[in-house]
Amino acid sequence: MRKVAKIYTGHSPKIGDYTIDVHVSSELDSWDLDDFSRMKDLSSIFGTPDMSVEDFIETLETIIGGDFEEATGVAPTDSATWDIAKYLDHYNQDYIRENTYNWAWFGPTMEMLFWGGYTLLMPHLGGDIRGNYGDVVVYKMYAEDFNEIFGSINIGIYIETADGESYNYYSEDIEGVDYMTMESGESAGNVEDIIDDLELEEFDIWD
Repeated sequence: MRKVAKIYTGHSPKIGDYTIDVHVSSELDSWDLDDFSRMKDLSSIFGTPDMSVEDFIETLETIIGGDFEEATGVAPTDSATWDIAKYLDHYNQDYIRENTYNWAWFGPTMEMLFWGGYTLLMPHLGGDIRGNYGDVVVYKMYAEDFNEIFGSINIGIYIETADGESYNYYSEDIEGVDYMTMESGESAGNVEDIIDDLELEEFDIWD
């Protein structure tokens, strides 16, 4: 069975006689899908950062040794995740670095670097994916802790019919999400057809 992540190409379009709205929620907050996908303030998802990137790099230098600026040619205040990765490579440190741009998911684009008990995140601010990232934010958490928060993000689908009936669906997690786009104005026969078309068998119903 598939779960559906993206249902529409605009905000709350009419599909036949039905209005479909999509929302996202976590343990901290909830958002309209469009707002969530464009999010720049990652603290809305992961909470207040635990330390500045300058303090993190100072911690790195204390634990690993060497000088960050000498190893990378970049000042700590100007560093990005790829600069920190370069420093870790220089001292043969193991780490994980990923970018959600490479994932099939419905949330904000961000760079991630996991090392030791630290998680570094850097939001993309728009435009070319190869540049234009915001400041690095640092959390004292392992990759497993990050994945637990990430996995708590739910996507919900709200369907309202022309005669006032409403239906709510939500996913328990984002694992195995597939993307499906329905253009505004696309014909749909009835709610049962919508449910079949969107393959909502894995969504729980709540009123």
